[in-house]
Formats: sequence, C-alpha cells, structure tokens
Amino acid sequence: MSNTLGNKRIGTSRRNFLRLAGAGAAVAAAAPLLAACSTPEPGAVGANGLRKYRIVLPSKDPLVVFSVSYLAEDKGFYKDEGLEIERVLLLGGPAALTGLLSGAADALIATPGETLSAAAKGQDLTVVMGHTNSMPSTFVISQSAADRAGVRADSPLEQRKMALGRIDNARFGITSPGSQTDAFTRMAIAQAGMSNSDARIVPLQTVSNCLAALQNGDIDGYVGVPPAGEQAAEQAGAVVLLTAQAGDIEGAQSLQGMTSVVKQRDLASQKDLYEAALRAETKAMKLLNDNPDEAGALLRETRFGTLAESVWTAAWGSLAPSLTSPIVTPVSLNAWLDNGLVDGGSVTSQNFSTADLIDMGMVEAATNSLGWTPN
Repeated sequence: MSNTLGNKRIGTSRRNFLRLAGAGAAVAAAAPLLAACSTPEPGAVGANGLRKYRIVLPSKDPLVVFSVSYLAEDKGFYKDEGLEIERVLLLGGPAALTGLLSGAADALIATPGETLSAAAKGQDLTVVMGHTNSMPSTFVISQSAADRAGVRADSPLEQRKMALGRIDNARFGITSPGSQTDAFTRMAIAQAGMSNSDARIVPLQTVSNCLAALQNGDIDGYVGVPPAGEQAAEQAGAVVLLTAQAGDIEGAQSLQGMTSVVKQRDLASQKDLYEAALRAETKAMKLLNDNPDEAGALLRETRFGTLAESVWTAAWGSLAPSLTSPIVTPVSLNAWLDNGLVDGGSVTSQNFSTADLIDMGMVEAATNSLGWTPN
C-alpha cells in the first residue's frame, strides 16, 4: 500500500495498525475480482420463481443507514414484488462501486462520493433513489485525545470544533478514500484550522476496524455512522466530539446521504426489475416515516439484536431526521462537489452536471401509487 494518498500522510507505524489496514485492503482488492467471475444478467429467475436482485453494500457491518433496504426485506416488500434479495458485502466505497461496475450486483447503496467521481470519468451510472437525505454521523475521539485537547463532550461547540487542532500528531481513521467518513473528517479538520498534512488520515476499510484501532490506541478518532460512533462511546469510553446532523461539522448536513445507484445499461434492459425494487424500498421508507417505532422494533429484532440498548436507542434516534424523502436533488449532490470532496476538488458543479446523473421517475411513480407526498 502506498504511503501517500493525494496530499494526505498515511500513518502506518504500529504493528497492530498495519495488520488491520493490510487485512482490510487485501479483502477489498480481492472481493470484486471474485465477484466478477460470476455475472448473471440482472433479474435472473431462481428455482423459487423469484427474480434475483443483488445489492452491493460498502460495509460488512450492519449499519442503520441501510434501514430502508433492510426493512423492505424484513417486511416482505421485496418478495411481494417478486424479488429475492442477495446482498454483496464489500469493504469500502471503492470496492463496492467496483462490484457494481463488474456486474457482481444490480444496485449499489452508498454515499455518492465514489459515484460522482466515476460518473465524471464517463461511467454509465444513474442515481435512482435516496435512502437517507443526509448522513447521520458522529466524530468520536478517545478519552486520551480529549484530555490532550482539553475538551469534553459537553464543552461549548466552538471549543469542540477547534479541539482536533489541539491533538498533537493526530491520527484519524476513515473507511476509504473518497468515502463519507473521509469527507466528514476533512471537513472537520478544515473547520479546526488544520490542513490535511497536519494529521495522519488512515484508511481502515471498515468501521469495525476503526473501533478496534481506537480501542488499541492506534488512532485518536474517527467519523462513525450509526451505530459505530455510539459503540465507540459505549465500549471504548470515546468522547462524542461533533454530531454532523446537528450542524457541528460545517456543511456536512447539506450533503446527500445514502443513494441507490445502478448502471444505465442495466436500467435500460431491465427497467421493470428496478421499478419493482424501488416500489418495495419506497414503501419501506414511507413506513419508516409513518410508524418509526414499529419499524425500529422490527429492525432491532432482525438486524441489531446484539447492540446494547443504549447504543441502539442513540443510533436509531440519529437516523430519523435523515428519512424525510426518497428524492435526490442536484442541490444535495452538488454539495459534495462544492465542498471539494470529489477527486480533490477537481470535479465541481461548474464542470459536471449532477442533474444528468439523476433519474427520479421510478421513485416518483412509487410515491404517487402510495399517495405519499414526501417532505
């Protein structure tokens, strides 16, 4: 693995840290190659008479930001549409996008950073639905780092915003370059008056690796999507420094969150498959809006039963504000570009049209059929 990434300095000095990073990178590199060995056409009918719908996720860990798709499966909405779900779990956004492009899956659910970069380079991608309107996230730091910075979770916001700059030789974990964790980390560093060279930005592939590295003292903090940040506070005594959905990371709350992305040629040849999947997912999102307690209770039982009650309560509570609408707008995608988060800021809203990347027609048909007018 290269010791540099753009203008970032990668910290790889400690043996345990190298083990975590190396293992994650190896799996991420191998998984798309293995998946590409078998690339059936989208919507192949199985022995049970259901059409296979393969969804690639950029995490092997269950995350509450995948709740729309989880609920669509657990409530039987996919099955009602004649679909059988297969989830392809890859480590990090770049590997997941490669899985989609290689034919290992029919759709990708992920934040749009890698999608925007690939589309700007000519890949035939289309954003067909939003799964979260923003990205609920927390920047957590170890108690040791908090002590060095002289800050606590209840310190005034301005002190917490500047705290990262007071951590000497800071090391922050991310899942992968170009990911949402990378984006939010850079935004938090910038608002603290730091440059990327002032801290080591360390790709670890998974939030589980980030948590382990924090517990072992190999990093000082990381951005975690629920329940990763909440787990760090519960299991490692980490300090919740900044909460993105509260506006603590300037500009982060305006970024589009999880999206469903497909290849244009698959959409053209199998549109009915994607219409069925999006009807199921839109129905699940409406249920999450209408009956969050019912939906949360089911997901707690089916997907997150091993979490401590306090972790689950905090994680589920952080998700609700991001579930207002399945509609993705150019404005929310442009926020990624206008904050300089795609290809080092070389892709901007002036040289790339995000409107050309979006097709909300199927989702709008689904909301209309449900009599639902999203907020």
